[in-house]
Amino acid sequence: MAERSMESIRLSNSRDHHRGNARPESKQALRSKAEWSHESARLQKKN
Repeated sequence: MAERSMESIRLSNSRDHHRGNARPESKQALRSKAEWSHESARLQKKN
């Protein structure tokens, strides 16, 4: 079950990636990407 959902997530991610090549990313995607890079930087600083 979990493996299947991971697979569907991976597929939808690749689908979004291909669609993103054709048009600019949404503000939501850009914001989440910025939050992710900020969070990872914070974690690296703590280690």
